[in-house]
Amino acid sequence: MISEILSPPDLVERVDRLPDLPVTDAFRLAAPILSLSGLAWGPGGSVGFTLATGVSVVNASSDLDLVLTLDDVPPLAMLADLREAFRELPARVDCQLDLPIGGVALDELLGPADRVLVRTADGPSLIRVGQLT
Repeated sequence: MISEILSPPDLVERVDRLPDLPVTDAFRLAAPILSLSGLAWGPGGSVGFTLATGVSVVNASSDLDLVLTLDDVPPLAMLADLREAFRELPARVDCQLDLPIGGVALDELLGPADRVLVRTADGPSLIRVGQLT
């Protein structure tokens, strides 16, 4: 039975429920960076699962999966600044942009290719970067 539905942004305030690990430190350090950006965000992956269920599945080698929930793609320079800040954190950060069209990996969007893989409701699709921005 489903008792509650939570989105990644709903989990941000639950950081104190995480064990003392590098991924927890990364989460705490990412929070003010993302709060200053004004973007809606929250954890996904093992951190999100742990915070949503109370069942700890994170460990010393866990990465931090972040989800930015957006209506439009923000300026790429802003996203590049976020990515650089994430690289300074004590755990690897994997960031996804959750757009109305689907999910796009931040690293892929900022990469050299002119097309990116978008995970849509109908399956994966290659879309030109210019069509997203």
